[in-house]
Amino acid sequence: MSVLGASPRPGGCPFPWRGVVLAMVLGVGAGCWGDRTRTPKPGPGAPSAALARADVRVSDERPPVAVLAREGDPYPAIGVAVVTSRLSTSSEAAIALGALTASRLAALPDARVTPSFDGYRIRVPLRQGQAPGAAWDAVRAALLTPVRDVEVAPVMVRVERITRVADASTLPAWSCKNEPFVLSPTPPWTQATLEALRRSAHGTGRVTIGVVGVRSVADSVAERILGGEAWPPAPRTNAPASVAETTAVVASPDPRAVHVTVALWTPRASQAVAAAAGLHRGTLGARLGLLDAPGRLRDITAVAHPEGGCVAVELDLSPGELGEHAASRVAAAAALVEEDVTLEAAQGDERDAGLVSRQGREPEEAAERAAWWLATVDAAAGRSPFTLVAEPGPKIKQEDLDLAMKRARTDLAGSALEKRARAEPGQGELWLLLGSPCGTGAESLHDAGFSAAVAHAAARGAQEHAEIEPWVTSEGVGVLVHGPRREGESADGHARRLADVAGRALAIVGADPHHLSTAQAGLLRASELDASRAFTQLARVLSPGHPSWIHPLGSSDALARASAAGLAGRGRALLSGPMRVALLGETEPQVDAAARTIDRWLVRRPGDARGCAREIATKPKPGTYALERTSGGTAEVFVAAPLPAGTDPHLAHLLAAALDGEDGPLDRALAGAAREWGVRVVGPRESLAIVVRVSGSNVSLDPAVEKVRAVLAKARALDAADLARAQRVRARTRELELRDPARRVAWLFSGDLEDRARSATDGTLRGLADEAFRPEGLLLVALRPPSGRAQP
Repeated sequence: MSVLGASPRPGGCPFPWRGVVLAMVLGVGAGCWGDRTRTPKPGPGAPSAALARADVRVSDERPPVAVLAREGDPYPAIGVAVVTSRLSTSSEAAIALGALTASRLAALPDARVTPSFDGYRIRVPLRQGQAPGAAWDAVRAALLTPVRDVEVAPVMVRVERITRVADASTLPAWSCKNEPFVLSPTPPWTQATLEALRRSAHGTGRVTIGVVGVRSVADSVAERILGGEAWPPAPRTNAPASVAETTAVVASPDPRAVHVTVALWTPRASQAVAAAAGLHRGTLGARLGLLDAPGRLRDITAVAHPEGGCVAVELDLSPGELGEHAASRVAAAAALVEEDVTLEAAQGDERDAGLVSRQGREPEEAAERAAWWLATVDAAAGRSPFTLVAEPGPKIKQEDLDLAMKRARTDLAGSALEKRARAEPGQGELWLLLGSPCGTGAESLHDAGFSAAVAHAAARGAQEHAEIEPWVTSEGVGVLVHGPRREGESADGHARRLADVAGRALAIVGADPHHLSTAQAGLLRASELDASRAFTQLARVLSPGHPSWIHPLGSSDALARASAAGLAGRGRALLSGPMRVALLGETEPQVDAAARTIDRWLVRRPGDARGCAREIATKPKPGTYALERTSGGTAEVFVAAPLPAGTDPHLAHLLAAALDGEDGPLDRALAGAAREWGVRVVGPRESLAIVVRVSGSNVSLDPAVEKVRAVLAKARALDAADLARAQRVRARTRELELRDPARRVAWLFSGDLEDRARSATDGTLRGLADEAFRPEGLLLVALRPPSGRAQP
């Protein structure tokens, strides 16, 4: 048996290395015959691409030979593959003919025969001093000599020793993994029936050969095989396949685990190998962990079959986590596996898969692989995927699982992602912003800052070769990923790579509590700074009960109380809600490639409606709120003017521009009266506010505040000239901001890339200013040095 990353069982018959590995299985045997010595344990590393490809040689009326010339091997080897598919209902032909051949080769040193579901393989290592020609003659005679009566009894002993009987519903899984199972005990073979079966299988069309060794020896063995006597024909038949594609359930009273096997047939064997390699490197285990009933991977096996290939993925589900929704949750896991296998098979590199399939660590393994791979052909038509629960688990009705599988596949077929793209050919990098458009809308006093912690943890946990940053605003939370295209990388491949970084970062943020706790600690340290304390106080009074609507980084009180489970729950909630991707790239279609990758990471449940949960904003209470600095420093004050609910953010920014700018109203009023000043718009649409920040000495702060009040009072009577100036200031500000692609992609995400305030009238702006800047509606937060401390 040939398994990449396999280790011998006691007795020398290897089985797949259980775990999430690339298992290129050229038929997984349930048993093997033949005297043999214990072989060294192969390592899991992939073979070097420098090894030679197979040289396939053909001759009329003789089996084809795949020659692998490998210098440095201590001995040559011969491998033979015999295809028995469509000759019996399950593995009867492979088991019986394998037993016959093993019995005949018992005297050949180290020969091994391994049956599989639809064929069997022979490997013959040719030790020092052993004549290659004589060894091949023994193999040829074992295959072509008619069956004698005296051979039947020993064959039946071997058949009974190796045969395992499977339930009809589990047979598809064993056939995918190419393990030799039968549906019922095989009746005793007679000389006539065994001979008829031998003639049907041991001939050209069903036998292929592999030879491995140094060039001179490999060539001589190949010449001996192809120059010998002609073989009888044994063409493959067009009889129906013995295994029906089905979805089946085996119920068991054992409550410990539900073992699920998901198998997917591929038209070409190389697609199965490529898919398993992609699953091994990819995201399947992490995605399964995000489900309501998390799946735990047990094994990934890729098999080259005589017709096409198959990938089998085995996982365990806990009955306690399945609960009363067992069918739908099993189906969700199975459909997710099917999706990943399909995508990896489509994107895999078949050339590399073909190369791996012809290689083995030891000469006899390489020879066997080369022979079996040579026996594979493309399937005439793709076989449908099937899923089965094959080991202990709760009782699940077949019709319930069938219906749940249809729903789960339909749900996965659709996209849960809103896409926005802008083509910017010639830019040095692709910029991708993935996040929730709900922002901090679901946060209250008790969890203010949880979303920020998730975004910062996601950015911290990503280790891929791309730049990733947290992105946290009141109306969007996620990650910003950017990076240049790699040499030889396609535009779509570039988008998929960065999209996988973003999707993976958000999806598995809860898998490592260390990243969450580190992000939490960092936000707590930042919240202790005086400036952050003052702004947090401003957020509390501007948006009562929802401070993170104004200050998305949250409050120290909530962050200090946050548990790892609570933060991980917020991460899952983000992925379960609406998600949006914005992309600046070479072409707009890149966003489709990115979206397909990101969709694999999103939590999708049949029938779930994705929406943003946001409570009705509470009106702020005007007044003055004072804080004392923890250390010396300048005094500062925030003067906030809440805007009416539903105010267009573009109009709010235009009103702020009417106050700002060089030689603007604030500039003229505060020159010489304060050290620093500025104006900005904060909050989501429900709680927008214009905030003026002024800093200076403690003595000058109160006069500066009065000047700000005077500027706001005057602004309530804006005219056309003021509007024109505001539009110029706003245009210049946006021009400067648009130089930054990070700002452009953020505005693309929020739908603010185009400035819709250009059509505003002076009457519209004046009406907003008149309502917003009423003296009785203003609120102030002042941060002053400790009493009695000298001012700089």
